[in-house]
Amino acid sequence: MNFNDYLLKRLGSLSASDKSLSKLSTFGKFDATNSSSIFSLANTEELSNIDYEKILGDSDESALATGDDKDLATILKEFLQLEDVKKAADADGDGELSVDEAQAYLGSIAGKDGDAASLSTQDLDKVIEELGIDLEDIASQSIQDAVEGLDDEVIAELDKNEKNQAIDETNSFNPTSQAGSVGGGAGRSSGVSNGYGSSSASKANQKTGLDAMSLSELETEKTKRQDAVQEKQDAVNAINSGENEKVKAAKEEMDKAKEAYEKALDSDKNVPQELKTKQKDNTKSIETNQSNIDKNEIEITKKETAISRQENTVNSAKSELSSLQSSLSSLPSPTGKDEDKDKDAEIASKKESIQKQITSKEKEVEEQTQKLDEEKEDLKKLNEKKTTLEKEKTDLEKAKADIQAQIEKTCSAETKEAMKTCNEAKANVDTVKQQELKTAKADLDDAKTSLKEVSDKITEVKNKEMEQKNSVSTSNLPDGLFDKNGSILKGKEDLVAKIADKYGIEPEFLASIISLESGYGTSALAQNNNNFGGVTGSGDAGYTVRSSDGYKFAKYSSVEAGLDAMAKNLASYSDRFSDVNSVDITNVAAIGGHYCVGGDWANKVSSIYKSIKGKA
Repeated sequence: MNFNDYLLKRLGSLSASDKSLSKLSTFGKFDATNSSSIFSLANTEELSNIDYEKILGDSDESALATGDDKDLATILKEFLQLEDVKKAADADGDGELSVDEAQAYLGSIAGKDGDAASLSTQDLDKVIEELGIDLEDIASQSIQDAVEGLDDEVIAELDKNEKNQAIDETNSFNPTSQAGSVGGGAGRSSGVSNGYGSSSASKANQKTGLDAMSLSELETEKTKRQDAVQEKQDAVNAINSGENEKVKAAKEEMDKAKEAYEKALDSDKNVPQELKTKQKDNTKSIETNQSNIDKNEIEITKKETAISRQENTVNSAKSELSSLQSSLSSLPSPTGKDEDKDKDAEIASKKESIQKQITSKEKEVEEQTQKLDEEKEDLKKLNEKKTTLEKEKTDLEKAKADIQAQIEKTCSAETKEAMKTCNEAKANVDTVKQQELKTAKADLDDAKTSLKEVSDKITEVKNKEMEQKNSVSTSNLPDGLFDKNGSILKGKEDLVAKIADKYGIEPEFLASIISLESGYGTSALAQNNNNFGGVTGSGDAGYTVRSSDGYKFAKYSSVEAGLDAMAKNLASYSDRFSDVNSVDITNVAAIGGHYCVGGDWANKVSSIYKSIKGKA
């Protein structure tokens, strides 16, 4: 058994194991249910008995070992050949892996799961995670090699259902590059088009982060980021309130120093009582002023956060209004022709609906903008109060300096030293506070920016959905497009156009793909499964398995259900793949790179598209 087999058996459980290797399946002693050790005898002693010269050399698998040791040796050979693993094990950095280096490395990773007595799947998990190895990317190529080159012994051990599941669940490559045409008269080389190509190029272009999230997922993410903003705001406020641990510790030291100073001052007979009274009154006023400043700062932080949130709301409403206005202006003018009366009626209805939405959204923008202005006015007042308090603080600190100068003229050395210590402790509180605020405010700003990003993305997705909903197709598929002998789509041109409009796809473009994939509705898959796009997996009516290669093809309960599923999958490409800017003919090559890997799919779709446009 080689590392390709290892990955093949593993890939089927990636989703369940969080892309880890913790449920590795194999043959013989390679037990998928054993999470503690890959091999029952793969302890440190047996690892040391492996012939590392053969593992690191050019020996083929048959020469590595025999019996159970062969499984272990083969896996280790393939594992150590992974580029990132090889680099990590190459202690002297000479580009060559020695026996001592290999032994030492395997011995070191054997303890990553807390048990150095055996080499476990968890050990391998840790290595893959730490090195940043993309298991799926490696597996996509490895599985291709494995499936195309599996010997009879391995094939016998992999039952057909397990093989199908591994391929299906991971949206695998097409192992039969010349499987023939799915769509009877269309002809295509790929054999399957589930829209989830797993080539390296496909994975590199697959969207991640916010771009890959659905609207519901984005809303959930927004809630998380709102909570993060609140958390960071609380952290800032904790500094100003004195609840922050570092600030609290600094204040405790200041309070001790202040108590010692006041005690020394009270007992110092060299200082006039009048001066002592002035010092106490000034200290009390400074403390009151600082308390008011801190409370005001807390209110400012809250108000700034509220303004940030309200700005997101206003910007979103303005963006939605702009999108509605654009939708209205993009609607075609009615033709007034009898043959277009239904279309003209639809246009009139859409205009009325959009205009109502615009009126409502304009009111919302006005109301939310007014609320934002009110929030900003409140912040202005808080900042004005801050200015007043800061001036008061300056005056009080000046008075404090004058009082202390007078005290120093007559006070004892003990009082003078206590005063110095107290002032230093007070300065330290200010320093700690500013340091903590700098970090906390930066974190709060980052959290606000992060929240704005997801809010903007939600607005973008909603606008896209709204534009699709408010659009009216100006395309009319030519009558008789699907009038082929035996076509299940005969007379269904309007249905195809309707479904295309539903998902914001140009009807001619969708019809071109359908025509290629299903032979204009004549293929066996179209006839028997209502599957017009070679969609794999399960449909609303289950699936059927192709006897030639074991592929599962989705089955749908009706023509409309099949067309809808295909269009929905296709429409998602601009969200899922970074190289697909929009689902239309201008992006047909990029779409083909994911929809149908290999062959001349894009050119064939383009040819049909031109033909349809010429007849329309």
